[in-house]
Amino acid sequence: MSEFETILEMLASLERGQSSLRADIVGKLETIENELTGIRADMAINMGRVDAVQEDHKAIRASVAQMREELSAHWRQIKRLETDVRELKGQP
Repeated sequence: MSEFETILEMLASLERGQSSLRADIVGKLETIENELTGIRADMAINMGRVDAVQEDHKAIRASVAQMREELSAHWRQIKRLETDVRELKGQP
């Protein structure tokens, strides 16, 4: 084998190695891209859950505030009725 043929064989071997390396890199990049897509999907789902929890939290806070107002009104009514009963019984 001549020196020229040896160089050509070495270049061919190098090309095969580069092709194999390129295929390996593309495969790994596709795997990483798929994993990132999965992570993004998980994040979107989790952010949706966070939004839903925040909306539930706002609704609960509003409900508690309304209940507080109702209880306060009932408490005032009870106190007024207690006063009326004491007056009817002639108590101070």
